[in-house]
Amino acid sequence: MTQKTHIRASKIHKWLALFIGAQLLLWFASGVIMSVVPIETVRSEHLVAREPEQLNSLVGLVTPENLGREISGNVVSLRYRSVLGRPVAELENGRGETFLYDAKTGIKRSQITSKEAGLITSRAWITGRPNIAAVEKVVTGSTEYRGALPAWRVDTEDDVSVYIPLSTGEIAAVRSTTWRVYDFFWGLHIMDWKNHENFNSWWLVIFALGGLTMALSGLLLIIKRWPFRRSRKGRNLHTTHA
Repeated sequence: MTQKTHIRASKIHKWLALFIGAQLLLWFASGVIMSVVPIETVRSEHLVAREPEQLNSLVGLVTPENLGREISGNVVSLRYRSVLGRPVAELENGRGETFLYDAKTGIKRSQITSKEAGLITSRAWITGRPNIAAVEKVVTGSTEYRGALPAWRVDTEDDVSVYIPLSTGEIAAVRSTTWRVYDFFWGLHIMDWKNHENFNSWWLVIFALGGLTMALSGLLLIIKRWPFRRSRKGRNLHTTHA
């Protein structure tokens, strides 16, 4: 490596370290946090059971042929389950719309109410019962919830939010303080500070390439300044003078 190349590599490494060093620190810090906190804790699986209530038997329930006649579009899926102890048939059409039917009468069921959303949350709570602070309807997506809309957001006094779509009555998402902290650092990690979901942004590509360039320039400096090279030059110089 020539002296000119050495100086150029040194400058590149120095300025990239100043420019990219802060983001590298955020990558390392957020990576540590995401590695230490179990994903099950982030999803609040220890607080809320998301699995829908299952039916013990299908005896006495209406057949698929007697369901969904008024739904526009072809029925692409049918599932029998329970909502608050009542058997329902869940149908989905080709447009991705979901409808609930009373599985015993075949009558189309009205959408989930706020009171039912609170009861669903309470029944799904694993330990004890939650102290529900508020139930609000959500009609637009956010960084916290991107599921089916409209949905009920059931807030507890422990800052846990349970999201339940009006069309299904299932728990679609659970958000806690732990999740929000995790999501904040996830946004920093992928450099999507607004939506926290795009990990192919130009910012990420640019900083990743900058980090790679910084590492390569640092490698060149290590090769140039490696101790054995200096000691060899010293020995050669000593031999020449001798």
